[in-house]
Amino acid sequence: MGLTFRSCLFDEQTGKLQLKTRRPDVFEVFGLEYAYFFDSELLEQRYLELSKLSHPDHQRVKDEESKKYVLQISAWVNQSYQELKDSLFRAEFLLSLIEKDNDLSTDSKKLPGTFLMDMLELQEELEELAYKLDENRLEEIEEQAEQSRKQSLKEVGENLDLCLGGASVDQAFMQTLRSQLNTVRYYDRILGTVEELLDKV
Repeated sequence: MGLTFRSCLFDEQTGKLQLKTRRPDVFEVFGLEYAYFFDSELLEQRYLELSKLSHPDHQRVKDEESKKYVLQISAWVNQSYQELKDSLFRAEFLLSLIEKDNDLSTDSKKLPGTFLMDMLELQEELEELAYKLDENRLEEIEEQAEQSRKQSLKEVGENLDLCLGGASVDQAFMQTLRSQLNTVRYYDRILGTVEELLDKV
């Protein structure tokens, strides 16, 4: 029994699962076109189909080496599924892909405008809140950080899909996207700190 779609973990000629020697392309695992905004229901369907095919019970392998081989493929399927569902991973994967295809390189630490100063000020406020433990203010910061994170990923995702759709790409534009994407990790740090403080309230 084969798959209803093409997967880089399945050899259509031999009809057998194939283990990659390096991290597989998460989109190619599920035969999906490169896109930030994609059909999540289609991913679910293909994940269920591929995970069933790659399950050791389905393969009915008996020797230990074959079991290990199938388990490794199953692990790739599960990891690729989780990574594709992760909006930050997906954005970084696609941005790197576009850079590579266009022979471009961006600064992975650069941030937009006064963003770093704003974050340092917010971090100082959080240090003060570690003593005050003002629940209302902490929840307000949490909500603002979550909204900003979501908005940044949405804007980056929309632009990535435009690039993948054939829009012109240059160094300055890609650096703008990279810098905006870099802010997400800062929001994640803020959210982590806020969560820790809220647990103490």
